[in-house]
Amino acid sequence: MDQLVGDLLAPRYLAWLLQGFGMTLALSVAVCLAGTALGLAACSLRDVGGEVGRCAVAGYVCLVRNTPLLVQLFVWYFAAAALLPGAITV
Repeated sequence: MDQLVGDLLAPRYLAWLLQGFGMTLALSVAVCLAGTALGLAACSLRDVGGEVGRCAVAGYVCLVRNTPLLVQLFVWYFAAAALLPGAITV
């Protein structure tokens, strides 16, 4: 067990762990800021967007609120991956 911990904290692996931790923190901050901005935009659209804006935001909220989180994760994982361009093979 001590050998495993020693190997895990080798300088090369420790650098990878710290890099991954930094990336996780950066992505978390970016997602929080983007979610806040989109939420504020949706709130503003619902308040001053007229009937069309109010109905669009209400429809989105109703759709997202009434689907289970696991279904949403599957949609993002499989549908978003299908929409992205594939890897170029030679």
